[in-house]
Amino acid sequence: MTNKNLRKEKVIVIYLANILYDAFFTLGFVSAGIFRLNLHYNESNIFYNPWICFNTVQAYFWIIFTPATGLIVLTSALDRLISVTYPLKYRCWNKRYMICISLLPFVLSIPFWVFIGIQSYTIGDQYKVPVSCNILNGDMPGLSYHLRSIRLASSFIAILLYLPILYKIYELTMKTSIPKTNTSEQKKLLRSTLTIGLFAANELMSVLYA
Repeated sequence: MTNKNLRKEKVIVIYLANILYDAFFTLGFVSAGIFRLNLHYNESNIFYNPWICFNTVQAYFWIIFTPATGLIVLTSALDRLISVTYPLKYRCWNKRYMICISLLPFVLSIPFWVFIGIQSYTIGDQYKVPVSCNILNGDMPGLSYHLRSIRLASSFIAILLYLPILYKIYELTMKTSIPKTNTSEQKKLLRSTLTIGLFAANELMSVLYA
C-alpha cells in the first residue's frame, strides 16, 4: 500500500469513527422510544429500582456514548494536529494507530459504565426511578450533567486545538517555500482537517443547544 493510499485510509477511518459514535448515541434515543412504547402497553408499575434501569439498552448507549461522542472529536483533533505538525512521520504510521485512535474514546468511557453499574447495584432495592428510566432522573444525582460536561469539555478543547492546526495549515499551504509538487497533497490535508473541524463544531453546538 502506498503512502498516499494509507493516508487516505486514515482519514476515512476518522470520518467513520465520528459518524459511528454519533449513530450509537442516537440509538440510545431510539432504544428509549421502543422501551417506553412497551411500557405504555405492558407496564403497570410507576417506579423501577436503579439496577433495572441501568440494565436497559438505552442506558448502555447513553452512559458510554455521551462522553465518547465528545472524546472522539478530541482524539480526531489531536490526530489532525499531529498530521499537520509532523506530516512526514504521520505518513509512516499504520492502520493500527488509526484503530487505537478510534477505539480510545470507547475504552475511556467504559469506567463510567462500570462505576455507574456498581452504584446502581448497591442501591438496587430502592424503587425510586420513574419507569421511563430517563438518564436525567436516574440513579445518581447529576449523572446526566457529568456525562454531558465531559462531552462539552472535549468538544471545546477540540475546537481550541484548531487554533494551532489552522496556523500549521497556513504554513503548509500559503508560504511560497512549499514545493508546487506537493500542492495536491496539501489540498487533501486541508480538506480532511477542515472536515474534522466541522465534526468538532457540530458536536459542540449539539451539546450547547440540545
